[in-house]
Amino acid sequence: MDPTQRIQQLEDWLSRIGDTLDRPVWDGENFVYTHVTVKHVAYLKAVRAVSSLHALPILYEHGLLIDGGTIVRCINEALSQIFFVLENYPTISGKVGGFIEHFLATPASTDENETRPVVSRKIHSAEARIFEKQLNFTDSMKMIRNVYETFSGYVHSQYPHIMEIYGGRSENLKFSTSGVLSMEKQQFYTQLIDATITSTKLAIAFIAFKLGMNDLVLEIQQD
Repeated sequence: MDPTQRIQQLEDWLSRIGDTLDRPVWDGENFVYTHVTVKHVAYLKAVRAVSSLHALPILYEHGLLIDGGTIVRCINEALSQIFFVLENYPTISGKVGGFIEHFLATPASTDENETRPVVSRKIHSAEARIFEKQLNFTDSMKMIRNVYETFSGYVHSQYPHIMEIYGGRSENLKFSTSGVLSMEKQQFYTQLIDATITSTKLAIAFIAFKLGMNDLVLEIQQD
């Protein structure tokens, strides 16, 4: 199954999860949920991930590796947050409550008492605990943090990541701002897209599991 078909399958599964929630209503300016619960947060983070997956094949096909890496980082962040908010569902810890409050805050908020973002290590710790049966906590945490730090460099325009687009023929070395194209890199991009789709699939299965959608969980596992 090619990436487009796999992403479409993710959309279908995600739609079935969305059907278990109330529908957004028009408030005069935007569509909003009447009451946002932890289920809505997890679902919306998955929506963000699947939406961004559509961009990856396009970006990497044109060798736009900085933008592709930025999207991968954003997707992985959304997936980690799904594991964090649903780790102990239906129990909602203070940290998860604070995360939801910050998630719902408007960009224009200037309240000095505004809830601060949950630090990434706490979010990644939840993800590492969930996968302890497959990999011990320390190794899992190290792997999650390494991926996070590596792709954060694309988001924050770090020196090594920008220098990746410099090269070409010896007589015409330059920054390839229109895209870095090579068979070697294309193979890596294909593997990266595949891995990111698989990670999103796991997160969607986790949502279905936590919401008691056992038939959907089984379908995803058998795919």
